[in-house]
Amino acid sequence: MNIGEFLQKQSLPYAQKVMHAKRRAWEFYDKITGEGKECHVSVGGLDSITLLVFLRSIGIDDIPAISVSVLEDKGNQEVHKQLGVISIKPYMGKAQVLQPLGFPVVS
Repeated sequence: MNIGEFLQKQSLPYAQKVMHAKRRAWEFYDKITGEGKECHVSVGGLDSITLLVFLRSIGIDDIPAISVSVLEDKGNQEVHKQLGVISIKPYMGKAQVLQPLGFPVVS
């Protein structure tokens, strides 16, 4: 996509942006499942939670949501539980990551 195309899409009304997102989500889902493959939503923070809620709202509700929730803050962990996100165990514990590498800088 070039800058002109980006600016044109950016200027669309909100309702058109939602319709475009809905169409693209279904295109992706249909392509993946049509090839006999499966998909999931990797859930962490607000952006991926928003994606999960959006997909469920448009009828793509049979895909699992997974997360390494134990590494997320308590608020996110609670939201994950409410949404039925499947929690998987991390390869390394939080302390094992933070000790040598430190805390990530939040943007």
